Amino acid sequence: MAYSDVLGIKQLEASIMKACIALESQAVQLAPVDQGALRNSISIATELREQGFNTQGGDQAPLDAKITPPKMDTGGTAYVGTGIVYGAAVEYGRPDMPSYPAQPYLRPAANVVKTKMAGEFTKELKAEIKKLANERNHKLRG
Repeated sequence: MAYSDVLGIKQLEASIMKACIALESQAVQLAPVDQGALRNSISIATELREQGFNTQGGDQAPLDAKITPPKMDTGGTAYVGTGIVYGAAVEYGRPDMPSYPAQPYLRPAANVVKTKMAGEFTKELKAEIKKLANERNHKLRG
């Protein structure tokens, strides 16, 4: 029996949401602020909550500035980002406008969260595998 036969999205959902919330929080901290619209639009979207939601108190952003997952999503995927029209230009800069340099906020946030959460996610995954094995009376080493 393969782990994928017993370890699915239900077992990983809490860890995925924890990572998304951490990524959203870090991106909000790193987003450059003029009037705050970009920062307030950073949101999370999942299969269960199609319209982006914000856990950092930025719900005053208009709905069209929040992200929505692609309709072809088959589940188990979460998205963190912004739907604001200039979000990518802030992240990557505008090559046609030298006075508009890149001010990355999502990529550095992803790097910080990846570093912080890698060990935690691995620990939670091992705990879920052990729990499932015990439920099925399998013996695990280590």
